[in-house]
Formats: sequence, C-alpha cells, structure tokens
Amino acid sequence: MKKHLIIIHVVSLLFAVLWGGYSISAAERVYKIGGKGPAGGWIFYDKGNSNGGWRYLEAAPEDQGLYAVWGCPNKSIPTKESVGTGRSNTALVLKWCAGENVAATLCAEYRGGGKSDWYLPSLDELKQMHKKLHKIKAVAFSDSLYWSSTQAGVCCAETMSFGPNSNGMDVGDTKTTGHAVRAIRAFK
Repeated sequence: MKKHLIIIHVVSLLFAVLWGGYSISAAERVYKIGGKGPAGGWIFYDKGNSNGGWRYLEAAPEDQGLYAVWGCPNKSIPTKESVGTGRSNTALVLKWCAGENVAATLCAEYRGGGKSDWYLPSLDELKQMHKKLHKIKAVAFSDSLYWSSTQAGVCCAETMSFGPNSNGMDVGDTKTTGHAVRAIRAFK
C-alpha cells in the first residue's frame, strides 16, 4: 500500500512540474563541485547549508587580470584567511586601497553572468579553488600566482601558485607585485 502511495505522489509531482503547477526555486537547486554556477562560473565549494545567506562558492570562468597589484603597500588591513571571509576582506581592501589595476577593484567591478557580487577570495577560498578546480584540471587557470584578499603583513599579501608543479603552495608577496586575479561569488 505504501509503495502505491509513493508512486502516486511521485507521478503527481512529475505532472505538476511538467504542467507548471509546481516549481523548484533557485534556493532548492543542488549544485555540484566542478559544475556551472548561476553566473556561468565554476562551483568549487559547498558548505552544506545556507547559514549566513550562502551555501556555494563559484569562481569566475576567466581571470580578471594577470598583472594586478594588491595595493596599500604600507597599510595594515585586518583581513582573515578562512572560507567565508573573502567578501568582507574585499570590502576592507576597497575601503583603503581601491584603484585602477588593484585586485579587489577588478573583482568588485566584474559583472560576469550579469551579477555584481563578485569579490577577491580569501586565502582558504583560493586554496579550495585550487584543490577542487585547478588540481583536477576541471578549469583552466594561468600558470601564475593568484592574489587572495588575505594580507600577510603591512608589506605583503597572500598568493597561491597555480603553476603546473606548484601543489598549491601559498606564498606571501609584496603588495605592489603584479599577479593574476580570479573573482568568486557566494550564493544559495
């Protein structure tokens, strides 16, 4: 009897979806690591819940620059490195260092997929991007160092190597050196 009720329920749902009586909202959609995100980028992180207003991280499908600077070479900015802090880090960097060819500015001004909520990833977000997209060759990256939004002292900020033999080493570099930039965004 239970099997018949389940089959009837499933068939009813299928008819409802096919004829418009039921819709799946974007918030209910499940994305997979390595799959396309709603802004045309690549999904590289799923935290498993929507606490804090987001569940997934998506990397832009292309670089926003290859020789961007981090900016503010003599300014200490209290950034963090954990997953989920890239957006707030970017806001802090923009407050003090916004300008032409600054990594955070390039990310904030990016409008890929018609979205305006892109930002420079934190160090741990960049590590996840390297591990989930670059290391398995799911997405093309430049054989370069990429900026994170995480400061590594007054003079320096954290970068990560996406070179072919890098193993994802993170390295602090001077804020005025030119490196690659890849924006990310968080969404439900």
